[in-house]
Amino acid sequence: MTNLLASAFDPQPNPSAFLAWFGCLCGIYIFGQGMFLLRRRRRGEIGADCPIRDAKSGLLRVSGRTEGDPTLKAPVSGKACFYYRTTVLRQEDPQVDDSWETVAEETKAQRFVLNDSTGRLLVEPTGAVVEWPHDTYEEYGHTLLATHTDVPAALEEFLARHQVATDSALRVEECLIGAGAEVFASGLGAVNPKAQEASSSSSMARKQASSKPKIPEFVPKIELPQVIQLSPQPRAVPAAEMTMQSRLAAALTLAKGKNAEGNGGLPLAAPSISVALAPREEVRDETPKADRAPQDANKSQPPATIATPPFVLGLPQDGTGFTISYRSQPAAAPPSAARAMTFLLTGPILTLVSVYSLLGNFGWL
Repeated sequence: MTNLLASAFDPQPNPSAFLAWFGCLCGIYIFGQGMFLLRRRRRGEIGADCPIRDAKSGLLRVSGRTEGDPTLKAPVSGKACFYYRTTVLRQEDPQVDDSWETVAEETKAQRFVLNDSTGRLLVEPTGAVVEWPHDTYEEYGHTLLATHTDVPAALEEFLARHQVATDSALRVEECLIGAGAEVFASGLGAVNPKAQEASSSSSMARKQASSKPKIPEFVPKIELPQVIQLSPQPRAVPAAEMTMQSRLAAALTLAKGKNAEGNGGLPLAAPSISVALAPREEVRDETPKADRAPQDANKSQPPATIATPPFVLGLPQDGTGFTISYRSQPAAAPPSAARAMTFLLTGPILTLVSVYSLLGNFGWL
């Protein structure tokens, strides 16, 4: 302990001790660089371009066209989109061309679906670095490139919301991602929890439907025998209310009765009998409609399919590496595995040797 304190407070320089301390620091730094290279290599291997149908949990690089129903409205152009960034710059000095200063900026984004004809992927653009060309670029005021002098109502509302005065020349830049746009994105892919919920709910519905007792599709109709009914006895009607045809029929009936009495009770002709056929009654299906509705629905409609994409692309945990662009970004070549392993082995060896030398200088060995 005495030798250590003496060496530490020795005013005379000790080059070997200084080199030992420097070697310890270099060994730790080299080991950290090896870990960084190994992480970059792992990220480069996992984040290679791949079709959406082969997407897995981890870093992804995908491309496709946007799908869905955009609900956002760009504040200046008024176009429907999934993402917009509106920037307003004001010219501080009309005599200087480069005196433009950003005075207002607004960015909003919503989820959209990416389709590359092999599959569909949900993109959550929150936190992404978006590289997109300007859809609107206008200058208002007395400038060299000014295209308008009167500020439109939509821009006035935007400026009033951000408390921007219109006494100077203004430049408006607006970029937006609409439906059908080709997008190149890279970020962290994960399983979509909503897709899992929809899959589990649909499987539960199928199990419940299969466990219910089956209802026959139709009830056969029973053929009933035809019933012959005699016409009822005519009721007594006064002669004043009888028609001419009824009077003739009554007279003929009376004459037939008198002839039967004169012939000893034997009628000369059989009285007429009217025959009526009862209408055939159909047997109706008495099953309640509430019980038949699920059967009819299952029969007419195909089984439902899950429309929710199974994967979602979002911001990685470290907050970096999430980009959305209109062009393909060239993937950086991953570092060499031999270089990373060399750094990982050299750093600890150099640190151990330096610590051994440092302990020898302090007299601990």
